[in-house]
Amino acid sequence: MRSTRSVLYLSLLLTVLSLFALFYTLVFHGDFVAHNIVFNSIIACFDVIVLLYALYANFFVGRGITQWEQFKRHFPRDEEPKLKGGMRLLRGRLHDLISFNEDERNSAVALVAKALDWRVDFLFYAAGAVISMGLLGTFFGLTFTMEGIRGSIDVLSSADEIQAKSLINSLAAPLGGMATAFSSSMFGLGSSICTGLVAHFMGRATEGWVYDIEKWSFVASGEEASKVAGETGTIDATTRAINRLAAVLSRHVEFSHEDTGKFLDISGNFVQGQAIQQETMDKMLTVISEQSENNKQSIETILNTVTANGEATRQIVEILQNSSVVLAGLGDIVKSNSAYIARSIEAQESNSQTIGQAIAGLNQMRIEFMGSLDTISNKLKGIQDNTGALEAISDELKGVHANTGALEAISDELKGVHANTSALEAISNDLKGVQANTGALEAISGNLKELQASAGSIQQSTNQLLGYSVNQAEALQNANQVMQVQQKAIMEGMRDLTEARVSIVSAIRAVQKVSDVPPTKG
Repeated sequence: MRSTRSVLYLSLLLTVLSLFALFYTLVFHGDFVAHNIVFNSIIACFDVIVLLYALYANFFVGRGITQWEQFKRHFPRDEEPKLKGGMRLLRGRLHDLISFNEDERNSAVALVAKALDWRVDFLFYAAGAVISMGLLGTFFGLTFTMEGIRGSIDVLSSADEIQAKSLINSLAAPLGGMATAFSSSMFGLGSSICTGLVAHFMGRATEGWVYDIEKWSFVASGEEASKVAGETGTIDATTRAINRLAAVLSRHVEFSHEDTGKFLDISGNFVQGQAIQQETMDKMLTVISEQSENNKQSIETILNTVTANGEATRQIVEILQNSSVVLAGLGDIVKSNSAYIARSIEAQESNSQTIGQAIAGLNQMRIEFMGSLDTISNKLKGIQDNTGALEAISDELKGVHANTGALEAISDELKGVHANTSALEAISNDLKGVQANTGALEAISGNLKELQASAGSIQQSTNQLLGYSVNQAEALQNANQVMQVQQKAIMEGMRDLTEARVSIVSAIRAVQKVSDVPPTKG
């Protein structure tokens, strides 16, 4: 009965906490109820009534269990005690619990069980009714929501220029409907959960009490039959007592047969569990052997991959070393070509400047010479016109002689141009050196082609490494899958072992239960 009282106390505690939570919500969170006062008030009032009834039922059953324990301690006594709480259900029927007639005993026990079941069933009905009321409020709120949404749509479609105030006012109705739906659902679901738990714990408590009454009635009726057989001296009374004792013993034998059958079933389940366990162990051994073989293959694959990776790495290192040497030579050649090109560019710039100056001087001399020729032509015309101006002609011839000096200067400039031609020849020689360097560049191009070939081999080696890495990843994945299968098999084996242990413990408890049946006095 200790476990029965513990369950009853748990039900009482849950009832008190539910009442406290309900009153706290109503007092400190009244706006939650104000979303829809009608529905939420109805649900709250119904919750209060149901929880108060659950509190009364807990005290009713608790007082009955307390008086029942007192009655068992003081049995037997002549007068019937004043019954309280749940014991009032046995008013006038206490002697039927120790009656020789099995029907009378069963009738008294059934009366108590039926009355207690009715109280528990009412709590279960209340839990269903509360959640139904919450759903009803939810649908009612959703109806208001849809109506409000339709009104908002009308406002949006009818107004030419939508004003914010009218739109907000139209949204108040659907928001209120949603608040009603959610608050009603929360009230209904919370109350249903609390009421259902209280009903469940009360049902467990009443079942334990009824089972204790039935067990005590069975034992006490056998002891009463033994007393009658010892106290009466008549043959009829003794015969009736013996018959009753035989009925009691037959009931004990039936219980023993039932327990023996249960023990045999448990033993069969244990043997079956052992067979399943053996089969599981065989599967585990098979999986372990397969895993060992797979691990061996994976290790061999990994070793082959590592060996191939080492060879490919060595080849890559050699190729990189050769490439570094070629790149060093290429750098030197590029430096020398850069120096040649720089000198050629400087010589070309100086030659361009000299040629430009010579051309400018020649143009100036040509202009002066043409001017002198024009002057001589004019003078010759004057000589033809006036033969007396010979002195002027002589002076002009002196000017021509001076121009002849200018022609000599032009000759000197041409000699400078000839010297610049030598510089151009040097530039040509430099260009020939550049052409020679072009051969070196062609050699560099060949080296670059070799580097490209080396890059191709490096790419091929890299692809091989990637292939080996993929194979290694697949091998590791296969090993992981095998480990998962092994772990699953081990877990199944442990579960079978646990079930077998539970079966053994149940069998031992069943044997103890059979051995704990008190023998009748006779």
